[in-house]
Amino acid sequence: MFHPMKGKKDVPKTISPREFAALHQVGYTTVLFWLKNEMLDGAEKEPLPFGKDKFVYRIPADAPKPELKPGPKPKADQMNTSDQAGMAAAPRAEAPADEPAPAKAKRKVAKKVNVKKSSKKSSK
Repeated sequence: MFHPMKGKKDVPKTISPREFAALHQVGYTTVLFWLKNEMLDGAEKEPLPFGKDKFVYRIPADAPKPELKPGPKPKADQMNTSDQAGMAAAPRAEAPADEPAPAKAKRKVAKKVNVKKSSKKSSK
């Protein structure tokens, strides 16, 4: 008798990229980026039986989230770290509380120039 699970005991359970994203609380597009750049260990790209460029990613359920280098720091943190590093920051001139902040300068728009089209005069 045929048994569908016979011989599949050592095959790890796989999940979809959406399930992986939900499990690790990251964005689906982030998981796709990791898959495209081969950053997830054990992930497989399986071609589908129809279409030339159609495929599906399968990720082992126990695959860890990749270790990533920290990205750029926000501007507020960069200003604080530059002060701590001994770099002198330019002093900010703060407006008094009772005066409104100055309005931004408006962008100058070029004036339209009327160009008269020369019309061909018919000679008689």
